[in-house]
Amino acid sequence: MNTKPIKILSLEDVPTDAELIRMKLLREGLLFEWLSVDNEADFKRTLQTFAPDIVLADYTLPAYDGRAALQYLQETHAHVPLIVVTGTLDEEKTVELLRNGAVDFVLKDRLGRLPDAIRQALNNARLEKECKLDQDRLLKLSLAVEQSPITIIITNLQAEIEFVNAAFTSVSGYSFAEVLGKNPRMLRSGKTPVAIYQDMWATLSAGKAWRGELINRHKEGSEYIESVSIAPVRQPDGRISNYLAIKENITDRKVAEARIEKLTNFDQLTGLPNRTLLEDRITIAIAHAAEHGRFVGVIFLNFDVFHAVNDVLGHRGGDHILISTAERLVKRFRHMPPCRVSPPILL
Repeated sequence: MNTKPIKILSLEDVPTDAELIRMKLLREGLLFEWLSVDNEADFKRTLQTFAPDIVLADYTLPAYDGRAALQYLQETHAHVPLIVVTGTLDEEKTVELLRNGAVDFVLKDRLGRLPDAIRQALNNARLEKECKLDQDRLLKLSLAVEQSPITIIITNLQAEIEFVNAAFTSVSGYSFAEVLGKNPRMLRSGKTPVAIYQDMWATLSAGKAWRGELINRHKEGSEYIESVSIAPVRQPDGRISNYLAIKENITDRKVAEARIEKLTNFDQLTGLPNRTLLEDRITIAIAHAAEHGRFVGVIFLNFDVFHAVNDVLGHRGGDHILISTAERLVKRFRHMPPCRVSPPILL
């Protein structure tokens, strides 16, 4: 139970009335800190130093009134509720105050209602504050999702698209309106193995998250590779209501990786595997042969006095011979008939 005192600021020009209100709240068992002021300057200064939880304001003061106090409170401390406590208040002024933001009004000859009015006002203020915090959190989340550089897709259980962010449009070329209600299969390029889709749906149907890579097609026809994470969205009762897909375009990364692999493992002139890849492949071939009771043969080709070719034809001529020879060997070995020994590895 919260036992923190309520900080009450009273705006009242009649000291006996202020004391009457204070004593009424004490008798009702309300735990509070109390400050009472009777003019505009003290009211504005106390708002800054006392930081009240609620303001009780008389409607009419000699040089100030509840309407002006309410307006200032709305401009500077909009989260602090104000209750008008007055001797007389006609219907027109009552409507005006409530329309402008006063949470309640209590006549001084009916102060028995004031404690409950204070409790209700503070409870409503707390709920409004929590609602505002929730709205702020939702706004931040919405902005983060919409402006994320990562593609985000939300579908229903029938895999019909309900939401995509701006990154989706940038990557796929399709607008939100074009994909709303559609199945993400519209992005398929035909290059992703069917087994991957089967594994994806088997995993999701089991209520688990799936991760993998898909080759998709842009609206204009170009292909791109995405790293994809798809997870079921569960409600508080555990029921799955949607699927959330987070995707990253990794096409450039894949191209760079392939380029690095080629530079690392292949001769840049002939395109044949180099010494690094030779060691890897021959190790695998030996292990494979040993496991199956076979042998590994290694054929070593050498160009005698190749330096003479370079001297006569120049390096460009020598390169041409190497390239031509590599092409012939690749073509020949690719068409070799099956044999009982390990298949040939051209290096």
